[in-house]
Amino acid sequence: MKPAAAVLAAALATSAAADEFPVRLDDGATWTMTVDHTIETDRAGVKEIVGTTTTSQLVWAPGVVTVRQVSIGGREGVPDEAVQALNLGVPVELTVDEALQPTGIRNEAQVRDAVAAMLKRTTPNSPDPAAVGPGKAAIFKGMVEELAMRDVRRTSISQGMSLKPGKATAYEGSLQSPFGGSPMTATGSYTLITRDRAANRAVIHWRQAIDPKSAQRGVADIATASFDGLTDKQAEALRESVAKLAFDQHEECRHEIDIATGLALNVQCSSTVVADNITRVERWTITQTQPQTPAKTD
Repeated sequence: MKPAAAVLAAALATSAAADEFPVRLDDGATWTMTVDHTIETDRAGVKEIVGTTTTSQLVWAPGVVTVRQVSIGGREGVPDEAVQALNLGVPVELTVDEALQPTGIRNEAQVRDAVAAMLKRTTPNSPDPAAVGPGKAAIFKGMVEELAMRDVRRTSISQGMSLKPGKATAYEGSLQSPFGGSPMTATGSYTLITRDRAANRAVIHWRQAIDPKSAQRGVADIATASFDGLTDKQAEALRESVAKLAFDQHEECRHEIDIATGLALNVQCSSTVVADNITRVERWTITQTQPQTPAKTD
């Protein structure tokens, strides 16, 4: 999603006069996240739009956020029965940093098996992830991480920041694709748009762009890993064909931060990827409720 060094770069670029928005949660804090997600694909003028709405319950314990899906439904032309097949059916236990950015999956084996079962439901002819070569196995691992982390990752992009009002804090770093391949170079910025002390809210704008050449290398790595048994000559030919593709990827988010807790309660994001004659635009509207801490019992 963003380079690991982005938060550090932002912190180094600010002074003591910067506004800080740390995440403050009580052990056992529980809240609800609702994600409206649409994907619009334009293939040489032929457009397709699909979308889903997902509601999940999140529970915080020090260093871990547990995500339990409550419901999932189809939007924008997606049949509800097809969407229900996407339900993992297991909680996801994410290890997170102080800003709630995911760093790993604590119950990775359970989630991996759930994703494999989901693939069998949605794509019956898909190969068994345990029986493929190392290239495809790496892609499957990336898929597991993407499915498990994406909503929490996107929501927490601007959490825990330290920023000067109205001043864009830029960064540059290395971004690892969730599906393997060479790291990509990304540049981006954070800007504190407003801080409303009376309303206890702050608005942060984040944007990021991927260097096209580094993206092409990453896509080429993934493409060659998708085919077992390629000769060196075939792999090189595939890489050369990918290198000829026009490529552009950029994304941005608006996060409305609850200053008391540091959580982004309202999030608007978009991501645009252009690869040759295919344009893919994804949009997210994410809302989180105020967290509640369960009442203590004797």
